[in-house]
Amino acid sequence: MKNKKALYYLLPVNILVWGFAIYRIVSYGNETNSAALTETGKIPEVFVMPVPDTFSLLLNYPDPFLKKSSNVFKTSSANKIQHKETSKKVETTEKKQALIKQLPTIVYKGMVRNQKTEKAIALVSIEGKELSWVCGETQQGLKLLQILPDSIKIGMNKKTMYVKR
Repeated sequence: MKNKKALYYLLPVNILVWGFAIYRIVSYGNETNSAALTETGKIPEVFVMPVPDTFSLLLNYPDPFLKKSSNVFKTSSANKIQHKETSKKVETTEKKQALIKQLPTIVYKGMVRNQKTEKAIALVSIEGKELSWVCGETQQGLKLLQILPDSIKIGMNKKTMYVKR
């Protein structure tokens, strides 16, 4: 008997819900959108697009990813950006270029590891000559400091650098 009572209550509720849904679907197509056009046929002011603002960007904010910016931006009265360069940056690039000119062409080919002694040997090509290098060994003025699977650490004249595969 309990199931029949629930059926008598839920059946009318179900019919009302479905009836309301069907009424909404059917009445949606019959509506006329009288708010879009007025009687004169003109577009109301609500639908007129506003004129976009005219503005210019100054772009004189500092770079958030650099700790200290080497270039300082200043804007003139004509909103032109002028760059101020520091001499420190030029000196470091000259030193790097001088170091690069001294270095021979080094290509790291790979690493071989002895399974019994766990000793690593780097296979390196210097100026076209194939060499096998052990940690701490010096060849052509270059000292091998560390051997990693993807790179080697080389020292020359108290400078260290990594050569990647």
